[in-house]
Amino acid sequence: GSLAFPLPIHLRSKLVVRGAFSCPPGSLLGDDVKAGDSLRVGRGSVCKGNLASRSDMVLEGDCLLEGDLSSDRSLRLCSGVRGLGGAGLIRATAKQGLVLEPNVVVRGQVSSPRKVRGAEPAIEGGLELLLAGG
Repeated sequence: GSLAFPLPIHLRSKLVVRGAFSCPPGSLLGDDVKAGDSLRVGRGSVCKGNLASRSDMVLEGDCLLEGDLSSDRSLRLCSGVRGLGGAGLIRATAKQGLVLEPNVVVRGQVSSPRKVRGAEPAIEGGLELLLAGG
């Protein structure tokens, strides 16, 4: 099944999830995570291992990466994501498209057989929520 944590986690070993995986903001993923469905990492999380998804993958803003990223569908790196690679270079690959929001830094290779494109940050909750706050 799927695995969604309600509070930040500190993962110390490899994790394989048959369904979707998501962790909240401020989590520490100390090793590899593989998801049989989508994979979502919360804002400001640190990912020391490799991340792999058989569906879509999203890394929310201000995440720090040290491992490779691999998605069988799409991959979105939100604003402020840093892929610095620890000991080597990072590889971020997506089979059906890769989206980079502004202010994303990846030391290594970013690739997709379909397309790699830049995009504006997604507004969570839609335009109505943004206008209601003003």
